[in-house]
Amino acid sequence: MRAMMPRLAPGAVLLLDRHYNSLEQYHRGTPNIYAVRVGEQCAIRYAAVASGRVILRPHNPEWPVELVEIGTGRSFVEYIIGRVCRIAFAV
Repeated sequence: MRAMMPRLAPGAVLLLDRHYNSLEQYHRGTPNIYAVRVGEQCAIRYAAVASGRVILRPHNPEWPVELVEIGTGRSFVEYIIGRVCRIAFAV
């Protein structure tokens, strides 16, 4: 979660919309945050697609941008687990 700080704090609970895997903004002016498959793990980031890659952008500018190669015969949609639609912070 450090990559998305301060947007997401450690211990935050995320509700995912598993049916929304479009990269279109859900709310105008607010970028979507996605859960994205990266190998056997899940990354929470802003996402875009270009040149056969899923681009994972962090909120924290000190964190690196990650690129996930889209496999041959696959679509970026297969990498998007879902859109983060609710963030709850533990007290």
